[in-house]
Amino acid sequence: MKSWMLSLVLTMASLSAAADDKPSLLIYQSPQEYTHEVRMGMMPYFSRWVLKGPAADAAALAALAPHFSEIGRCDGGSGADVLMWLRPRISYNPVSATYYAQVSAQVHLGSGQYLKTLKANAEQPGPIQSVYADALVRKAFDGVMQQIASQFAADAALQADIAQARAKDMTKAPCAIIGVVPNP
Repeated sequence: MKSWMLSLVLTMASLSAAADDKPSLLIYQSPQEYTHEVRMGMMPYFSRWVLKGPAADAAALAALAPHFSEIGRCDGGSGADVLMWLRPRISYNPVSATYYAQVSAQVHLGSGQYLKTLKANAEQPGPIQSVYADALVRKAFDGVMQQIASQFAADAALQADIAQARAKDMTKAPCAIIGVVPNP
């Protein structure tokens, strides 16, 4: 009985140590991504208004979660080991009935220091006049964010920079600071 308890405690300790090895992440998007809709398609028959911020945000949270110990949205005053500024774009081609999603993700340390920009594109076929258009937009952003997550995981230099900054116990600035950092 005692050996079973000991193995349980050791397993829990190893799981918590593995979770501590991953950095925390906060995702920032411009407030305009949540308030200004984008018109896609051709007027007047093949068009639709879409908010790209919520779809890109949900896709980013799902795709990047396996690579971080904690992940969340920037609320302005909180800090994390890594800050990621997402800049989503979405368009629609009515001739080919395809949604085109593009994301530029600037990766910053928690102090606000710029590290790298990751970019990806994805396509999602589907009609614009469908009641499922919002779901198709989300699928397009899911594809883009899976590519961004793969790029992040495969970049050894980026991982090393983040690990080195975490080892120095860097100061974590409020996450909204990256909204005012000049573009590299």
